[in-house]
Parts: sequence; structure tokens; C-alpha cells
Amino acid sequence: AIEGHVTSYPIGTKPAGEDYGSDSLTINFKNYGGGKYGQYVIKAVGTGPVGTYENAVSVYYWPVSATAEEDEDTGDANVNLNYQTDNEDIKQLEINVYYPNGELIGVLSGVKVTPPDKTLTIPFSETNLPEGKYIITVTALGADGQPLCDPYPVDFIYSPVAVPDTNVP
Repeated sequence: AIEGHVTSYPIGTKPAGEDYGSDSLTINFKNYGGGKYGQYVIKAVGTGPVGTYENAVSVYYWPVSATAEEDEDTGDANVNLNYQTDNEDIKQLEINVYYPNGELIGVLSGVKVTPPDKTLTIPFSETNLPEGKYIITVTALGADGQPLCDPYPVDFIYSPVAVPDTNVP
């Protein structure tokens, strides 16, 4: 179920035909819902001589997405931010790190990135965090400093890199 405000926008129709198959329709989310970011449900309804068939898919329209890769030498998270640097809605991006239970890891969080920057390193190796799964979120912030949408989550598996013992006799 979708929480919040629900509005329907007719996007288009396709004439019925004798042939079965698939078709595509391009949707520019800036033209629907006032161009707001968030969750959208796209519903297709087919009507024919044997009745009506409906199917729906939920998609998110986010101004930013991200990936995170482990640095093999340090175990740190190298984060790549995917967004259009000319998007005038985005004034800053905020990066936070969480335990899988949703608890914020303050020492690694609250990092701000200003466009056009698209990469950053989260220094997991400078902490005493155990090996395991963490969640990195990226939130696009507007001119008022408020989030433009829900945070974009990225799973990251941290594996501390063993430091060789140099005090061997």
C-alpha cells in the first residue's frame, strides 16, 4: 500500500489489436505529481473480449542514486554518487551510515557533498567497527537544507584489512 497522497494521472492509451506482445511507453516523472521525487505506482489496465487484466509496478523517482565499493587496501567504502550535476534542485548531498538495525553510526555520518562532486571515501578503517553489513544512505538536500526525498540506501559489506605485525624479532 502507498502511504500519503495518492493521485492518478492518465499517461496514455494503446489501441487493442489482434496480436499479443509488449509495448513501451516513456514516462517523464517531471511531468507528473508536480515533478516531486518519491514513490510512483505504474498501473497497466488491459481490456478485451475476455475481460480486464491489471498489473502494477512500484518505482522510485530519486534525484540521486549511489554505489559503494570496498577499497581492497583499506576496507574503506568508496562511494560513487549518480546524479545530474546540473539538477538545480540539489544544493547538497548528505551521506549517513547505519547498522543493519537502523542505528546511526555518528562517527561516519553527516558528511556533506556539494555538486559537482561525485565521489567520496567513508573511512571505515579508522573505526573499530566489526566486519559485517552496513547501510550507507545518500539524501539530496534542497536550497532550504531539507531533504528532497527519502534517502537512497546502499548496502555495504565491511571487511577490515589485517595490518601486518612489524614488531617481529
